[in-house]
Amino acid sequence: MTQDASGAVLTVVRAAASGDEVKLVANLTPKTQALTLEAPAWRVLLDSDAESFGGTGSAAPLAPYQCLLYEARR
Repeated sequence: MTQDASGAVLTVVRAAASGDEVKLVANLTPKTQALTLEAPAWRVLLDSDAESFGGTGSAAPLAPYQCLLYEARR
């Protein structure tokens, strides 16, 4: 679990022995925040700002209070 220097973005990563990972990224503020994902390619599993939830459908930058769940298979 990590937070950026300002404490605005929380990131939690879980990894399996196979190398597969899931990553939760949460913007904890009412302001948009930058989002940078390093390799490998991440697939969105859940986006709290998705159009299906009435959001914008944009994953970057992070919308206020947006939460994203990603998956990476290796």
